[in-house]
Amino acid sequence: MFTQIIRRAAVLVLVASPLALPLPAQQTRAITFEDFSAMRGVSDPQLSPDGKTVLYAVRTTDVAANKRATRTFAVSTAGGAPRAWPDDRTGAAEARWSPDGAKVAFTSGGQLWIADASGANARAITSLSSGASGPVWSPTGDRLAFTSGVYPSCADDACNAAKAKTASESKVKAHVADQLMYRHWNAWDDATRSHVFVVKPDGGDVRDLVPGATYDVPPGPFGGSEGYAFSPDGKELAFTAKAQGRADAWTTDLNIYTVSVAGGTAAPVTAANKGADQNPVYTPDGKYIIYAASWDGRLHKVDAGTGEEMVPPMKFMPANGKPYALNLWNNSIYTNTAQGCGGNPNNVYIYDLATNKVGSWGPAGGGMWGRSGPAISKDGVLYTGTGDGRWDPEEFLVVPSGQQ
Repeated sequence: MFTQIIRRAAVLVLVASPLALPLPAQQTRAITFEDFSAMRGVSDPQLSPDGKTVLYAVRTTDVAANKRATRTFAVSTAGGAPRAWPDDRTGAAEARWSPDGAKVAFTSGGQLWIADASGANARAITSLSSGASGPVWSPTGDRLAFTSGVYPSCADDACNAAKAKTASESKVKAHVADQLMYRHWNAWDDATRSHVFVVKPDGGDVRDLVPGATYDVPPGPFGGSEGYAFSPDGKELAFTAKAQGRADAWTTDLNIYTVSVAGGTAAPVTAANKGADQNPVYTPDGKYIIYAASWDGRLHKVDAGTGEEMVPPMKFMPANGKPYALNLWNNSIYTNTAQGCGGNPNNVYIYDLATNKVGSWGPAGGGMWGRSGPAISKDGVLYTGTGDGRWDPEEFLVVPSGQQ
C-alpha cells in the first residue's frame, strides 16, 4: 500500500535567470526576445551510483553567433557550489555514469567520450563521420549503446563519409523524394537513418546492431536514449522503432524490438499491439520487457522472447500523455510526462510492480521535464526538473511503503 512520507524532493530549475525571481510590481514588463535568449536551460540530472554527486546540463544561447552550447556541471547532493565538468573548457553533454560510478560517458564535439568520475583522463571512444549521441551503459559495464546517422546501403563508415561528401559537394541541391515520408515537420529526409550501435569502453568493437535498416532507432523527432535499453546481463538490447514501410507517413504504430549485442536480426516483440509502444525497460530477471503505450496510459508487460502479453495492461498515467524514459528502482517504475499532452498534468508517475499501486507527484501548475526521467538515489530521494523557473518544492513525495 502507498504511504505518504516526507522526503527531500531535489528539484533542478530549468530556467536559471534573474527573470525567474519575483520582481516588485513597478519593475514588471513584457518579456523580450533578448530576455528569453539570455536564459540558461538546466536539464538532464544524472545521479552518481553512490548518491553523492549530480551531473546536469546547462544550455546557453549566443545570438550573435546564431548557436547554442551545452556544458555539464557537477554538484554535491550535500550542497555547495557546482563546478564545470569534466573541466571549464569542454562542452560536454549527455553525461552518464558507469554502473560502478568510476567512469562517465558523455558527448562532445559530436563524438562519444569517457572520463574518470572526477573528469580526468577524458578520451574519445568514437570517431564516426556522422557523430555519436545518446550513450547508455550496459548494466555489466562492458559496453555502451549509442546512435549515429548512417546511409542504410553502407556497410562501413568509409562508405557513409563518401556519400556525405558527394552530397555536400554536389552542385545539384534539389531534394529528390522517392517516398511519402519525405519531411517531418521542418526536417527534410536526407536519406540517412539513425541506427543504434554498441562500443566497448576502450573504443573497440564498434558495431551497428541494425545494419541495412531503413528505419530510425529511435523514431524522430523526439526519440532519444530513452528509446533503447540493455537486458540485465548486457547480452541483448531492446529498442523502439517504426518500420511500417509506406505507412510510416501516417501511422503512429511504433514497436519494441530486441537484438543480440553480438549481432543478428532484430525481432519485433510488440507487433500485435497497434499503438505507440516505446521506451522499454527489462525486469530485473531479464525475462520480461515493460513499456509504456501513451495512447492508453498503460504499462504493458511482455515476454522478452515471444512478446506474449503476460498480464492485462496496467493503468499507469492519464491517456494520451507523453511518457519519456521508464526508470526501474526498487521494483517500481518511474517516469515523468511533458508538454501537457492530452491536457494532462506533467507529473512524475510511480507504479509499484509488487502491489500494482500507482502514485504521482508534481508541482501545482508546474511542468516536469527531463527526457531521461527522474533520477533516484539509493535512499529514495528523487531528482527531477521543472519547466517554469524557480519552484519551492512542497517537501512531499508519494512512494510505496517499505521503500523509505
